[in-house]
Amino acid sequence: MKRSRVKAAWLALGLGISAALYAEIAAAEDPIPFYIPDLDARLQPWCPKRCIEAVPFIARYRHGLRKLTFVAVHHAFDPSAPTMKAVRTAFSSSAAAIVILEGFPTAMGENPAPLVKAAQRYGTADADQFSRSEGMYAASLALARGIPFIGGEPSRTEEREGVIRSGFTDADFAFAYLVGTLGQSLRSGDLKAGDVTGAEANYSTAAQWLKDQYAITPPSWLQFQAQYREMFGVDWLNDADATRRDEPGVASPVARLKQAQMHVRDEHLLRLIRDRLGSGESVLVVFGGSHWSTLSAALERAQGRPEIEVFPSERAASH
Repeated sequence: MKRSRVKAAWLALGLGISAALYAEIAAAEDPIPFYIPDLDARLQPWCPKRCIEAVPFIARYRHGLRKLTFVAVHHAFDPSAPTMKAVRTAFSSSAAAIVILEGFPTAMGENPAPLVKAAQRYGTADADQFSRSEGMYAASLALARGIPFIGGEPSRTEEREGVIRSGFTDADFAFAYLVGTLGQSLRSGDLKAGDVTGAEANYSTAAQWLKDQYAITPPSWLQFQAQYREMFGVDWLNDADATRRDEPGVASPVARLKQAQMHVRDEHLLRLIRDRLGSGESVLVVFGGSHWSTLSAALERAQGRPEIEVFPSERAASH
């Protein structure tokens, strides 16, 4: 099935619930809703089975001279994944002056040296998990085209303090971070399910990264496993849902913390997009599709309805 380009008006005309949701969010005091999984299902009707399998897409906005291209990705590490195709297409079809990427703070500035090195490893034999990601693929394309890239995240301190203001503790933050990092390692293939030695080594690396980036002392591997069993009722090593435990929402304390954390990140990203558009730049954003869902109403108010181009996998396209 060829990728389809769909006017965003189709969302309102074909699915009235989306138009109603836009109005609901627009009327809210807070322009950015807290994320729940149902939001993707309601705003991304091209996702099969209520977005159990996310489908990457491009949302293109134009308001006068202000152009915004938002690549809503499904995090990927395979060069042949639809997400990578969406990223390539966005670069080839937009004349962006700046690229905003997920995963590192804006405060690092344009083309930060550690990220340039990671992007230069994309597609090489020594590329690690991060270097194989869609974010570093986008960074490599930006470098090849001479377009500066910046991070779209708040500082680590801002992120942590925002979560703490929501009523969580440093210990809560540490546990949720480690749950998410281990899940990401499983998704990327760097860690295999049931690999006890690999899991412990991966955990050690993640725990050190947490300490270095957020100045939080992590629990030991044994303490983490005990807390995981208590919260989820299953050993981490035997948990079939380990890759999904850190999804934002209300299903668990980790999900609720991730929801609060995502809101802090969304607030920062929206301010950054507005600032860059306000300076007259054409902006390309590469972020997870759920961030588009939470920001879509605010972006529509500023930029008008977007044009949507969807990049389904063969499996998703068959539904």
